Amino acid sequence: MSRIDLPKIYNPATQTREELIENFVVRTALFQDIFQDIEKSEMKYAEQHYIIQGVRGQGKTTLLLRLAYEIQNDSALCKRVIPVIFNEEQYNISRLFKLWETTAEYLDEHGEIQGLYHEMQKLDDDEDFERRCFDLLENELKKRGKKLILFIDNIDDMLARFSAREHRRLREIFTESAEIRVIGASSVTLEFHYDYGKPFYQFFKMPQLRGLSADETKTLLLKLGERYNSSRVEEIVRNQPGRIESLRRLTGGVIRTIILLFDIFIDDTSGNAFADLGKILDSVTPLYKHRMDSLPAQQQEIVNFIALSWDAVSTKEIASRTKLQSKAVSAQLKQLEKYHIIEKVETGNKNLLYRIAERFFNIWYLMRHGRKWDEKRVRFLVEFLQIWCDQKELEYRTQQHLRMLQSGKLGTEHALFLTEALARTPLKREMQHQLLEETKTYLEKKHSDLKTYLSKSDYELSQEAWADYEAKNYDSAIKHLESIKVKDGHEEYLLGTTYAKTKRDLLKAEDHLLKAVENEFPEAMFRLGLLYDEEFKDFKKAEKFYLMAVEKEHVNAMYGLAWLYQNELNDLKKAEKFYLMAVEKEQVDAMYGLAWLNQFEFKNPKKAEKYYLMALENENTEAMFGLGWLYENEYKNLKKAEKFYLMAVEKGHASAMNNLALLYFQEKKSREKALEYAQKAFSNVKNIYTSPTYSMILLWNDDIEQAVSVADNFLADKESYEKFPQNINMILLLLMAKKQYHLALKIFNENPFQLKDRFKPIYYALMYFLQDEYPNEYRKMGAELKETVDEIIAEIKQLAKDYE
Repeated sequence: MSRIDLPKIYNPATQTREELIENFVVRTALFQDIFQDIEKSEMKYAEQHYIIQGVRGQGKTTLLLRLAYEIQNDSALCKRVIPVIFNEEQYNISRLFKLWETTAEYLDEHGEIQGLYHEMQKLDDDEDFERRCFDLLENELKKRGKKLILFIDNIDDMLARFSAREHRRLREIFTESAEIRVIGASSVTLEFHYDYGKPFYQFFKMPQLRGLSADETKTLLLKLGERYNSSRVEEIVRNQPGRIESLRRLTGGVIRTIILLFDIFIDDTSGNAFADLGKILDSVTPLYKHRMDSLPAQQQEIVNFIALSWDAVSTKEIASRTKLQSKAVSAQLKQLEKYHIIEKVETGNKNLLYRIAERFFNIWYLMRHGRKWDEKRVRFLVEFLQIWCDQKELEYRTQQHLRMLQSGKLGTEHALFLTEALARTPLKREMQHQLLEETKTYLEKKHSDLKTYLSKSDYELSQEAWADYEAKNYDSAIKHLESIKVKDGHEEYLLGTTYAKTKRDLLKAEDHLLKAVENEFPEAMFRLGLLYDEEFKDFKKAEKFYLMAVEKEHVNAMYGLAWLYQNELNDLKKAEKFYLMAVEKEQVDAMYGLAWLNQFEFKNPKKAEKYYLMALENENTEAMFGLGWLYENEYKNLKKAEKFYLMAVEKGHASAMNNLALLYFQEKKSREKALEYAQKAFSNVKNIYTSPTYSMILLWNDDIEQAVSVADNFLADKESYEKFPQNINMILLLLMAKKQYHLALKIFNENPFQLKDRFKPIYYALMYFLQDEYPNEYRKMGAELKETVDEIIAEIKQLAKDYE
């Protein structure tokens, strides 16, 4: 066992006066405040009474003893003030008169006022017994010119045993008697202090002992280092203050926890730190078990979930797991916070988080009530090792643990837990792998079923994850990557990318990619930019991470940034700049993007042609299509347009198929090829681009029924009327050219977009062909439309010849 003296840690009264004073280095400001109050108070009248509040382990008992010892050591003060130190647990004081009897016994034992307890026993045991006991005590004090200060630890337990009548009586004494003063301590919130209807409402002065500050933690650690003659502590305090702050946060600034962890893990000369921890956990079990047993059932359930979670959790999570209503959970959380069992964590909004306030209690709960093996059971140990040990010391401790394994003297649970904790620190992969392999061998030799809980090394998990990713087994890749204990930048990147690619959890994708970015991983910067760009539509963040990647010469990020400026941020000059930057690096998509930019934004077909041809040399299919479009629409070179469309068609480009089919239709040639390409394009993508083309070519091929069915795809789409009204025109005209007058009329009558108004001249052209059936309808046409309608009728007749 380490050099710690457990009885003295858990019961400071077992320390000598000199030891306690020597080791008292924190809480000094509050000590000075209270002692000066005692020193200056002549106690001519009733004085202010104190109850010091704080969770267990915060130094309340030590502070009470330090105050009492200072009175005893003060030659002037001790002549008029007698400090009475009650034991930490006073189960015998269940009635108020027993408080006076116990005080009398103390005075007798310490030779202050002898015979007082004996005199009390002579009094009649009736309703006035308590009053006469107190009067006897008070009179004796007055006679001797002495004052009493009662130092009562766990005063809440004592007061809870008193009746309401005794509370009123005690308040009467405290407010009227100048002979007695109380300085108590409590680890729970005293409800009677906040209840207006109770005798002790707002009665006591109640200083709060919070977790140690950063400076107090340094002071305590330096004292511990001095006690153990450890220069390492001074070195860390001086050169690595961040680690002190991390330790303070892990322990919640609880003095007892800091001392325990210091002694077990820092002063670990024997290598038996985990075994020592087990003994300490055993020693606190009665204390913590009592804490849990005293809670109502719902509070026990809530504490169980929070403790096993270790990290802070939300009300919603607690309600979901416990199956309690959120309102009930909130009410119980308020009570638990009042008792200092949990603490809330601010989040910047109304949704607070909650965790166990005393981290050592949480450690005890995990170790004693968690599953046989749960990673959370070593989380605190991992955090502590990472806080306190630099790389060199981690490796030293690992080697020490390996030697203990080889000696065969370790307990199996100790072997498993310390191995798993060390494996979660930033050890070199080779050392971590060796540690896990040797622990596996050790547990097998011991025939321990704990070997089934031993994790794989990060080296193995990483290899399996990359193999899964290459094989597109993404679920398995995620499983292996999540199991890696200490991920490097590549693994954070791969995990983030896999989450993004599968869209299983985009927030996790963001989280892991951000961690990879912290490791200066350029590919992660690019992927994160892509995630913000395409999924979250947060274009400012996309720009930020694309730029970070560009600074690392990431070529695809240059292209992504150019595309972002062009399509989302409307900065065409910057788009051109980054396209050119990417083109210099021979990024093919950037060549196409720059060609498109010149063609449609800068209206520079020559430059567009240049970059399309550059991309074409690299077999870029989009460039083939772009050249086809350019030659068809800008240069009117239909032969070249056909050539490049055909190149793209061979690569399966649906838009090229559609455009080539439409080109053949407009040129009234290659009807069978036109139908083949239109049908393939429509099969690949059914939209307002492919549907009209396919429908027109079906009409050309006299497949009327199929043509009308396909036409329904775009005739029912409002966007068709806004972008391509000419296609609606052509379908209606072709139907009439094919003498499908009634089908055309059905479309006019049943379509919800008021076609008769939108396409009025075409409607009257239809009525021309149907005037035998609807003579009056054709006559409704205004004279101003006559010439236009006649032109449409002539066009229909020409279409009938062209597409017979």
